Amino acid sequence: IDATESKFGAEPFFKFLSHLELRGIGFHRGLPEQALEVLLEAFCRVNPKMIDPSFWQSFSAEHDLTHIYLKQVRYSMTGGPQGRAVDEKTLEKTDTPASLEISSQPHADEQKLDQEELSQIPEIIQGLLRAAKTIKLYPLESKAISDSVEQLMEALQSILTRRPVLALALVRSSLLINGIRIDTSDFKTLADTFTKFLDTIEINSICFLQHITSHELETFVRALGEFSHAKVDSEFWKRFAEDKRLSSILLNKHLYEILEEIGAEAALEDSERDLAEQEPMEKIPKEEEAEPPTKKPFETFLEVLEDRLPDLLLKGDEKMVQHMVKRLFEGFQVRDHSTRQKVIDVCRGTLESLTLATKHQLSRLLADPLLVAFSEEKEPKVLVEIASLLKLMAISFIQFAEYPSASRVLFHLQRRYRQLDEAKDERVPLLSKALDIKLEPPTQKLIVDDLKSSDPSRQKEAAQLVGSLGQVAVPMLIDIIKQEEGYRARKIATILLEELGPKAAKRLKRELVLEISAEERLRILEVIDTLTSDLRDELLLLLGDEDPQVREAAFRLAERLNESYVVELLLDYAKCQESSLATAAIKCLGRLKMQSAVGELFSLLNSTKEEEQLIACCRALGQIADPASVEHLAKILAPKSRFGLRKGRSARVRAAAAFALGQIAHPSVAEVLAPFVEDRDPRIREIARTVVNNAESSAPS
Repeated sequence: IDATESKFGAEPFFKFLSHLELRGIGFHRGLPEQALEVLLEAFCRVNPKMIDPSFWQSFSAEHDLTHIYLKQVRYSMTGGPQGRAVDEKTLEKTDTPASLEISSQPHADEQKLDQEELSQIPEIIQGLLRAAKTIKLYPLESKAISDSVEQLMEALQSILTRRPVLALALVRSSLLINGIRIDTSDFKTLADTFTKFLDTIEINSICFLQHITSHELETFVRALGEFSHAKVDSEFWKRFAEDKRLSSILLNKHLYEILEEIGAEAALEDSERDLAEQEPMEKIPKEEEAEPPTKKPFETFLEVLEDRLPDLLLKGDEKMVQHMVKRLFEGFQVRDHSTRQKVIDVCRGTLESLTLATKHQLSRLLADPLLVAFSEEKEPKVLVEIASLLKLMAISFIQFAEYPSASRVLFHLQRRYRQLDEAKDERVPLLSKALDIKLEPPTQKLIVDDLKSSDPSRQKEAAQLVGSLGQVAVPMLIDIIKQEEGYRARKIATILLEELGPKAAKRLKRELVLEISAEERLRILEVIDTLTSDLRDELLLLLGDEDPQVREAAFRLAERLNESYVVELLLDYAKCQESSLATAAIKCLGRLKMQSAVGELFSLLNSTKEEEQLIACCRALGQIADPASVEHLAKILAPKSRFGLRKGRSARVRAAAAFALGQIAHPSVAEVLAPFVEDRDPRIREIARTVVNNAESSAPS
């Protein structure tokens, strides 16, 4: 009808509908009075702040208003003249058919910002205005400009880490964010300033895409500083974007076009809307047709991420990569199993497609969120996939000698494995395979070189890394012990083996009795007691080794161990037929000062004829210093009898006995040595005089 013929005019009614964000109201035959009362009451109490894009649809469903059809205004970022964003009512006044202009708008619910995101809009607007002002006041290369661009970038990323696009547009006096009109009453002055600013630079909509770089943002801000109305025509900003290759800042463009550019399929509006736009109001549909399924924004994000990340890494835009990784793992555990699997697949696919350097760069950014995901994951297949990916990243860290990062990743992998193993979890066998790390020989050499380094910090970090490798490190550590000449590196390797538990000790013990070179056996003997003292069987074999250096090292090991079983072994060897071996065993008993060996040494003194063994026995008894030895040593010291009834000992043996007596702190020693103060052997004479003089000087007067 022609509203101008109405007596009172239609303007008040249009204002009424506009206030309620309604395009029209339809009534079906059989309308109950109660439904009309509910509607009129709502008209009275509703204010614009309460109205979101689906308000009237939800209201109708909630109150079962089946006889009333409420057609809500939907603000849409579609191209008007020169690309200006318009609302649906404005579209009706244009000559272009609505079916051409609104062909595929995004679903409002998917694009609407939540309250946290909306709270960032004033900061983004302020950041843009501040950057535009700063560019006119300071030189292009000044810190003030770079700081303002950086602040704007941070503000944008607060939303772009969660959404693929942030679109700001004007519809008459309204500000649309991602196609949804927002209430600007809380920052009205700022919003008015922004509106005037966009009008001034002849931009009707600005869309920032998720992969925006700092360089693109700075290029756009510089253009604002150089803006001149004399140079501007309807195609100016389009040409500018093409010339500067701004792929992530889109000016005066349709929102649905933007979403298509980043791989999203825009949802079609329901058939009710199409009918309402193209047919008279009386042909209101009775039922809404189901909307076709749409791709979720996160799925779209995953599709573009694998292609986009390498490009950003090569550009050096690490901050943007950080934001994308943050969004990738945001709410990871609440996503369904298949989506979590897709996230891990994307991470793996991206890492495997990168060069060594960029793989390491991305690994650093993925480490923290992946470790959190690994600690919380319950589903076996996803857990194993995450572990496998973390293992790949740890190897990358090792290759770049970034040992602390590798150690941290490996520590968390081993800790979770131990927790599951202790709980006898069914996932342990699967996880065990995923944690089987195989280091290439060149990589192992890097670690070994750092363990041998004279630089304490390098050595410490390498040690931490090896400790984090778990059982995988055992063969490498054993090789270090066998092959490295430097004692310090071998000692560190042994300490690290000790931390890896009893299995590691058993493997090193087994090496001692295998067919290895004398040099390798010698190196193991020098450090193995750091790892274990349970070496009875190994000592039994090695104390009699044919190589004198190995045998000597075995005796030194026996001394360091000083275990009860060591005395038994040494006493057995002290009685063996091979004189040199028996002598070495006796000497070792003396150095150990084993009181329990005294009786056997007395027996050896009386039974052996070997001079070296007799000397060794005397010295051992002197070291043990048991007073019971005085009588036995005195017999050894006694000279040959005048008539040859008692055969005397050699001068060397007698001197050894005198020296042994001098080491025993007992009063009877001075009495025994007194007859020898004039002995013809100067060694015996000197010892006897010293002991006797000391006894006399200490005696009470």
